[in-house]
This record gives sequence, C-alpha cells and structure tokens, in this order.
Amino acid sequence: MKRRIIAATMILVIIACAIFWSATSERRNANQIVNAIEEYRENHRSLPNPDDHEVMKSLGFELRVGWYPDYVADEQGFYEITLLGGFDGPYWIYHSRTKTWIEGYPTIRTSIQ
Repeated sequence: MKRRIIAATMILVIIACAIFWSATSERRNANQIVNAIEEYRENHRSLPNPDDHEVMKSLGFELRVGWYPDYVADEQGFYEITLLGGFDGPYWIYHSRTKTWIEGYPTIRTSIQ
C-alpha cells in the first residue's frame, strides 16, 4: 500500500513538472517575440503589421487560426501579447505600455490595419 502511494505521488510530481515546463517554455518563447517586436520597432519606427505574414513569422509567431501568441496593437503604438491557455482565461498578457506580464484578460481590442 505504501509503495502505491509513493508511486502515485511520483507520477503526480512528474505530471506537474511537465505542465510547469510547458507553461514556462511558452513564456520564454513569447519573451523572445517581445524582444523581436521591440527590435523591429527600433529598426522600422513602427510596429509590425499582422497582415504581413513574412514579418510575423520572422518575429517568431505561428500562424494557427490567428497568430499565436495573440498579438494586438493600438493606434498609440502599444501592443499586447496574449498566451491563450484555454477558452475562458485568465491568460498571460504582456503589456508594452508597462513592459510587464500579468495574469488577466486582454485590454486592447483593435488591431493594426
């Protein structure tokens, strides 16, 4: 009985570690995308246009149903990167205005056209 409890505990720890690694891996990739966007902004004096597929792919985005991670910008030059972890959130969101990641819901609703 004791061995089964130890085995079950070890399996749960392994699953928890795998989930944690997957989540932090997405955040590391998203941080690289944020750095690429900032470099693009510095070189081109504008944010990347999500309709330019070559640029978006070169920045590290994946084309799925939309861009992943989700990228939305406003007319003032700020943007959000959202890691969609499920259907109803909350999500991990990078705000370029504050240069921080938060857990919550997107606030920018319009994209660059």
